[in-house]
Amino acid sequence: MSLATATPARRRPGFAFEAVAPAAPDALPRMDVPLFAGIAQRGPVHVPVAVEDLAQFEARFGGPAPLVLDAARGEVVHAQLHAAVALFFANGGRRCWVLRVANASAEHSEFVVPGVCAVRLDADGHILTEALVLRAGSPGRWADDLALATSLEVERALVQNLSLAQLSIAPGGAAGWVPGDLLRLSWPALTAWVAVAAVDRPAPGSLQPTRLQLRAPWFVVESGSPMVVAELAALPGGLPTVERMRLTLWWRDGARVQRVDGLGLGPDHARQVLQLPDDAALDARPDAHIGATPDAARRLRQTWADALAPRVPVAGRPEEAGAVVWCLPLGVSALPAEWCKPEPSGRAPIERDGLVPWSATLFADPALRDSPAATLAADAEALRVQSRAPRALTGLHAAWPIDEISMLAVPDAGWPGWVLEAVPEPEPLPEPPPPEPTPPGFGACSPEPIPVPEPPAVPPARGPVWQLRPASASVQGRATLLAVQRLLLRWVLARGDAIALLSLPAGASSTEALSHRERLLRASLPADDGVPALLGTEHAALGLAALHHGGVLQRTAEGALVRRVADGAVAGLIARRTLARGAWIAPANEALRGVVALADEATPAAAGALLDARVNVLATTPRGLVPLNADTLGPGPVDDLRPLSARRLLQLLRRLALREGQAWVFEPHDGAFRRGVQRSLEALLRGLFERGAFAGRRADDSFQVVAASEALNNRASVDAGRFIVELRVAPAEPMVFVTIRLVRSGDGLALA
Repeated sequence: MSLATATPARRRPGFAFEAVAPAAPDALPRMDVPLFAGIAQRGPVHVPVAVEDLAQFEARFGGPAPLVLDAARGEVVHAQLHAAVALFFANGGRRCWVLRVANASAEHSEFVVPGVCAVRLDADGHILTEALVLRAGSPGRWADDLALATSLEVERALVQNLSLAQLSIAPGGAAGWVPGDLLRLSWPALTAWVAVAAVDRPAPGSLQPTRLQLRAPWFVVESGSPMVVAELAALPGGLPTVERMRLTLWWRDGARVQRVDGLGLGPDHARQVLQLPDDAALDARPDAHIGATPDAARRLRQTWADALAPRVPVAGRPEEAGAVVWCLPLGVSALPAEWCKPEPSGRAPIERDGLVPWSATLFADPALRDSPAATLAADAEALRVQSRAPRALTGLHAAWPIDEISMLAVPDAGWPGWVLEAVPEPEPLPEPPPPEPTPPGFGACSPEPIPVPEPPAVPPARGPVWQLRPASASVQGRATLLAVQRLLLRWVLARGDAIALLSLPAGASSTEALSHRERLLRASLPADDGVPALLGTEHAALGLAALHHGGVLQRTAEGALVRRVADGAVAGLIARRTLARGAWIAPANEALRGVVALADEATPAAAGALLDARVNVLATTPRGLVPLNADTLGPGPVDDLRPLSARRLLQLLRRLALREGQAWVFEPHDGAFRRGVQRSLEALLRGLFERGAFAGRRADDSFQVVAASEALNNRASVDAGRFIVELRVAPAEPMVFVTIRLVRSGDGLALA
């Protein structure tokens, strides 16, 4: 490989514009941030990551994730997560959290690093040598097209004194050298490697030499076949040439070539190549569990700042953590030469992605899958903080500690699953007919060329392959969708400050939408994928959920129309209206962006039945594709909190009260304190009233704050350390019907 192809593209001098999402005003708590959980091409598994534009998402999680073959359509289907995030930002969203889900069987591709030998000592002191192996930074098939190469960074120093324990070099010769650096010492007939254990630098301006404490053992490589690495027990005469060796790791993904410099090779180096962190370590939240300290996360990001952008795609293997390993660059040159691809595993791509079997267990922490909403908060905190071995949660529950999430969506929950089926052998092409004999007296004409048949969209495969299960015969797919949505409903009910955006599989009819709503309400159903049906008071969670009927069609970069669920577009619309006017504004009757048509539009008669059942309907209008309503699934024929905007207003007040209440803890509880709290809350609610959040012509008719009442905060309550505030509000009701009166006059019709 030439240097021209190995060097990354240089940027021209000058300046560039970078789009940064404007900061949301902090006068009110944020209500525009959703969580999208689903299937991604790459990225950390069960680790929520905040992104603020589609470019950040693709840098962390890649592009559209391929799944399996859809035999009915003859093409590979792709996951919905990427499209949902793209539609969210296209519709005005500014920030969201993304959670990739997969089973524990997800497989990391492994790479044999070219030219580097790993040397270690076993318990008996024997020298063990093997190839240096790194693995992909996150599991999945995405690393199949990745290739690695290496090159050396060499810095030479002038030796003044040398022993098996210490090395003295000329002043300034060890600038930037740190413990763990690997040194190569070369004599005319011998080459040895040793690691730096400590650096004793003289005072600034001193002419004293720098002394390096060396770490035993020393290694030499004996020539021959096979190569033998031996320990050096005595030094040859004379002073050697001393060079500090550091590694540059190159990776090639398609036509783009990138690198990370300054990787250590000796043990104890803070940036040893074997200590490269994976995506899960780099993106882990410090508050994921009690053992994850902010200082450790900060030090990790500082040490590997150059591994974040661009993200290094490989990492050390977990079994190498804490191991004492010398990485000898025996076959590495100054320029990248050999490129290595990942070692094949023989498993199917969908299995390596960790998506077999397909069930609701991907979206839930195993210990919280059957937890009722009443105990979910306590169960989650017990696992995350209070247990003897605190751990981070998985699935949707991994986002439990993130306070700013106000919407939850699972765009990939509607897949019917996949089955392993045989693909028939392709029929052989018919042989061309023999040429007809030429009549006497006529010359032979050139035969017409036989047209070459076009190759099929999906190359035919031999043997069984994973295929998409037909939706019409997928009882398991419906059970998985129900189970995942029950997890969402219990999540939002236990938190109380978020809503669940529910969607139906692509192609679902209005009748299926109505029956799906009934199954969510029914308590007599058995558990699906280990997730029990909603019971008793858990049906209140339906008042925190919005079910949307109707998929959308989106045009890809290649010009094809693909069917998408509406989760991302609806979440973006909610975020846009929240940022522009407030959480109490109904996200309806405004055109969706980034979509060209509806995939499953209901007829006018079916739309009426869906509206009566509180299912949100998407319709085609001259202004574009708009939601006709914005309702929750709350039970009961009459419900003042039926509008989604009313529910979100109460959630906003909940967050506002919690935020303001933090400043009141440990304050002296007396009459002056209670009156001050009442004035503070009245000022906040008056501001909301002036922005149209409450019904009523006057503030007194719209809200009331009760804090200074002696009956509410009596002596027993004060002695118990409690302070009670009642907020009574009348949420503004969205105007649904507009009547236009046509008045007949002598000159015709007049519009009143």
